[in-house]
Amino acid sequence: MLGDDVVFLDELGQAQPFKRLFSTDRRRLEHYGTRPDSRNDPAGGSDEVWFDPTSAAGWADPAPVCLLGLIRYDPGTPFQMREMRRAETLNVLAASILPTGMAPGRCFDQLTRIASRAKAVEIAFDDSARAADELRALA
Repeated sequence: MLGDDVVFLDELGQAQPFKRLFSTDRRRLEHYGTRPDSRNDPAGGSDEVWFDPTSAAGWADPAPVCLLGLIRYDPGTPFQMREMRRAETLNVLAASILPTGMAPGRCFDQLTRIASRAKAVEIAFDDSARAADELRALA
C-alpha cells in the first residue's frame, strides 16, 4: 500500500513514491525496532525526529497502480464504500491533473492505462481505523 501527499506517475503508469525524510515520534521508531539517529534530532531532546526510511527498507519501489481510493473524511458519516466505473475513474484522474497546470491530454494514455487496470473505490468515513482496514483488505 502506498499513500502520500505526493506520488509521481511515470510514463508507464507506475506509481513512483516521492522519497524524502519524514518527521515521526522517537518512541514509535524505537517500538518498531529502529534506533533513531541523534544527529537527525534538530530540536535537541525532542520526541520528534526526522527519519530516512531508506535505512529500514521503507521506500517502495515503482509499482503498477492496482487500487485507487477517492477518500473523504466526513464526521458523523458511517463507513461507505462504492466501486467506481472506469469512465468515472478516468474523469477523476483527469480532473486531478488540472491543478498541476499540466494539460490532461498530455497524460491521457497513462491515465487510461491506470483506469483500465486499477480498481477504484470512493470511500466516505468518520472512523479512519475502519477505512484503513477496508483499504488494506482491498489491496
